Amino acid sequence: MYKYLSIDDITFYLNYLESSLTYKATASNWMYILPERFLNILTVDWVSESILQKISNDVCLFLWIMTELPKIDLLSNKKTNTPWLYNWNIQQPKIIINSNSEYNNLNYLAILIHEITHHYLSLRRIKFEDTNSNEILTDLTAIYLWFGHILQEGYSENENVYLNFYLIFSTRTTIKSRIWYIKSLDIRNALYIVNQKRWWPYNSILDAYKSISKKTINYSNDNNQELKRWLIAWWLIILFIVVVKVMSLYF
Repeated sequence: MYKYLSIDDITFYLNYLESSLTYKATASNWMYILPERFLNILTVDWVSESILQKISNDVCLFLWIMTELPKIDLLSNKKTNTPWLYNWNIQQPKIIINSNSEYNNLNYLAILIHEITHHYLSLRRIKFEDTNSNEILTDLTAIYLWFGHILQEGYSENENVYLNFYLIFSTRTTIKSRIWYIKSLDIRNALYIVNQKRWWPYNSILDAYKSISKKTINYSNDNNQELKRWLIAWWLIILFIVVVKVMSLYF
């Protein structure tokens, strides 16, 4: 069972990270802002391998990664044992993400940031031998590197509604999903501690992605609205057929 990280735990990981960094952590001393050209795409369509690759390259530039850029593979079927993974290769590092209808665009962004942070740590040979500790370090590092606002939104619980159509009826299925290695409270506590270490306004970070969150999640909700409209149209067609049949019996 998952236990929340204590303040001492978070401080330990961040102190370990700071002691391991040998030069400036990021190209900017402010949080990462998704460029408008990418935001415009994500608010009207699902992510694609191409857009994830472009965002990845932009994030790497923000992290002073000029070479050894990871290649993004967005798979449409289950070819890996995990939904996403980072694969280190001296010739071509790779980030593999399985396409999943339960994820919204904010989830994909959070996954991408987590995996790029793995790459960032690998280049600097910063890691724990224990897998779970290393995953926690990766998420806390992402927060330290100004991506906490993305994890805050992308690691939240999703509620996906699916409408299943049959001949004369339909069913509604609601599936809740969540992706995280650390929970929302851990992220907030880490943001507060990093605020003290790197001197940026805690409340501004929490509010920074609110508009992006609304836009990208609204696209997901619009998708559900479209399904509802199809359901209504389906029932109207059935009703029309029934009325025509009844009228043919009397006229």
